[in-house]
Amino acid sequence: MLNRLTVAALLQAVILATAFLVVLGVSFSAWESWQRLQTANRISLIADASADMFRAMDRLRSDRSSTNRVLQNDDRLDNEVEKYIRSLRDSEMPAMSHALEVLPAINFAQKQSLFGEFDRLLRR
Repeated sequence: MLNRLTVAALLQAVILATAFLVVLGVSFSAWESWQRLQTANRISLIADASADMFRAMDRLRSDRSSTNRVLQNDDRLDNEVEKYIRSLRDSEMPAMSHALEVLPAINFAQKQSLFGEFDRLLRR
């Protein structure tokens, strides 16, 4: 058997084994990179939805307190206050709508119930 083993056959076997190991290593590295890309995309979606929600919550808090003060006041609504409240609502509604578009792509606990409730409240 060793009589049939030539230098050319031995070199071919070594080159083939080395090529196989290199391809295996590159494939493993590509798979790891793909996993990191998926994680980065998920983080990006969460950050995007979080930014929209925080923007909306900030405006919503100001909107609630301003609206409450106006409703408790017996005087007529001032144009300046009305413009202020409208500007708050005009900026909070697109932020919440965009968050509603982004949220289905994100997996989180109690997604069905929380997302459904948020959608219902936003439409109301």
